[in-house]
Amino acid sequence: MKLTKQQADEIEDEMRQLEANPETTIHQMRLFMQCPMPCGHAIGNLLTCPDLPYGCVICGEPDEK
Repeated sequence: MKLTKQQADEIEDEMRQLEANPETTIHQMRLFMQCPMPCGHAIGNLLTCPDLPYGCVICGEPDEK
């Protein structure tokens, strides 16, 4: 199952919040990046480009749902 655009945006927002939090440790960030996304691939596979392409590196661009 491919990510939807909304799912990709929500995951990226959560990642940005963790990055911006000075209390987030490297260990916490590494664990977060290993968590699976709804498509089943690790969050570390999320493209975070402001322009296309975006979504999961393995699945391809998200569905527009």
